[in-house]
Amino acid sequence: MKLPIKIALFLMALLSVMAACTNKNASQRATQTNTDKRYSYEYVKKISVTQPKKALQVLQHAEEHKLMSPIDINILRSKVYYNSMLDYKKATFYAEAALNDSDINNRPEQLMSLLYLAALEYYNCGNYAKCLNMADRAITTGYKYDNRRLVGQVLTTMGQCHSEIGNVGHAINCFDRSIIIFKGEVKKSPNWNLYYALTTSNALKANAYLEMKQYKELFQMKPEYEGTLNKLNTLPEGISGVNDLANATFYSIYAIGYEEMGNHAQGSALYDKLIVTRAANTPEGATFVVPYLMLTKHYNEALSKVNEMESVWTRSGKDTIDYNYIHNILANKAKTLQAMGRYKESLETGIRAYDLNDSLNRRIKAQNALRVSEQLGKKMLKKHIERQETLLRINHIANIVIGALLVICIGLMIIGFRINKKLKAKNQAASTLVKELLLYKKQLMDHLAADEANNAKNNRKTLEANDDKQQQYDEFLRMEKMVIDRGLFLQPKLERSDVAKEMGISTSHFNELFARFSDQSFTNFINDLRMEHAAKLLKDKSNYTIEAIANECGVPIRQTFYRLFSKKFGMTPAEYRNVVADE
Repeated sequence: MKLPIKIALFLMALLSVMAACTNKNASQRATQTNTDKRYSYEYVKKISVTQPKKALQVLQHAEEHKLMSPIDINILRSKVYYNSMLDYKKATFYAEAALNDSDINNRPEQLMSLLYLAALEYYNCGNYAKCLNMADRAITTGYKYDNRRLVGQVLTTMGQCHSEIGNVGHAINCFDRSIIIFKGEVKKSPNWNLYYALTTSNALKANAYLEMKQYKELFQMKPEYEGTLNKLNTLPEGISGVNDLANATFYSIYAIGYEEMGNHAQGSALYDKLIVTRAANTPEGATFVVPYLMLTKHYNEALSKVNEMESVWTRSGKDTIDYNYIHNILANKAKTLQAMGRYKESLETGIRAYDLNDSLNRRIKAQNALRVSEQLGKKMLKKHIERQETLLRINHIANIVIGALLVICIGLMIIGFRINKKLKAKNQAASTLVKELLLYKKQLMDHLAADEANNAKNNRKTLEANDDKQQQYDEFLRMEKMVIDRGLFLQPKLERSDVAKEMGISTSHFNELFARFSDQSFTNFINDLRMEHAAKLLKDKSNYTIEAIANECGVPIRQTFYRLFSKKFGMTPAEYRNVVADE
């Protein structure tokens, strides 16, 4: 799953819980003597998303003056801390407090929604065993009281658990079952709560397809998902600001999907819609925009968003030993820094995330051990400890394997260093040989020029005395010297006819000379001269780029230049330049 989108999907799933209480709950709360709407369950639930601090203040006042029942207060606090404050430890504390209240069994509708809420909270803590335990209790209770809505909602959470452990196919099956349930429910009662639950299931399913890169299925479900979202937008919001969150989630998922498919125009269009949503412009909005920014290589902007989210987290005084902080903030920060090439900072962030995750695991183990000791007794504690010891053994084995892999990596690095050293020595020797060959060729050309001057002094009779073969060979050498002296080989599209014209002979005669005295093709002959000239430029003109030298040598195509140079000298132009630069 695309990690930065997870928190948004978790939030969507949680918000659907806030609408789970039926009219029966409302009637139960209506029997309370308090008539001030500011201290009603529905009012606090409504402001819990957009005004969480105010909601907590209202609940504090209600508790001090006994204006609401303890169960309602604990449930609402759990929702506020989970939904808006992202403080999962406090959220699970208040959820457990409400579940341990003996009066909760007399409120089956609240019990079912609370079990679902607790399942989501434990899921976000990374405690999947506890999450599935709560989900199982919720489904059992839902079937007992024939609450299909609750079953559909809990199925989405179970699907998320399956997705987290890698069983994405089964996760999609859970999402499909929840979609079928909610489709049936909206036909009977097309209200905002049900359409939001249906939209959430579609969002989770779409994100699962995105994770598995099943783009065909992702875009096949787009019309139905978008239609449900459009219908949701036409209905009065049950919770302020939630429709905006649903829209941002849709835009984020499909912007990423289109971008990964190479449809940059569609991805950009959806991203433009995403960034004008209110959700995307909050510090927590990094969960929506960072994946797209990473895909489009806007690393600085992505890092700025992640840093802003981290800054808000730390300023709020939240505990950094937290599943969301470790897996959604630090993990994405490390990935962004790595993509920017800031490897040291990326490594430091990754190590920090690892250390915090280790502390989180130890804390969860301690908390679980205490809870088991208090609730289930010594027998269950023994089983729990045995499971923890098994996990520790597995961790120990994993550490050994990681250590072995580290040793192997170090060994490979040493081998690579030695190979590199040998390669450098080989390149040094090859460079020396290249210089000797170039010097020899220059001397040969100079000798040819001297012979030509001497021949000019001889009389016509001596020239006529030479046999025909010697004359043709001398003519071939003059041709070679002319090509070098006049720099004809530097022309990108030099033909045989061009050289023959410069010599003042026919093309057929030139072909005869070349075929008789050259042991290579005309193309290879010219390319050899170009590469020899390139070797000289690489040494003499260190301020020239390799591409500029390639163009000057008549080989404008970079790949062709590298191939020809490596073929002639046994090393790349860059390696050759490094060798001659060290001399």
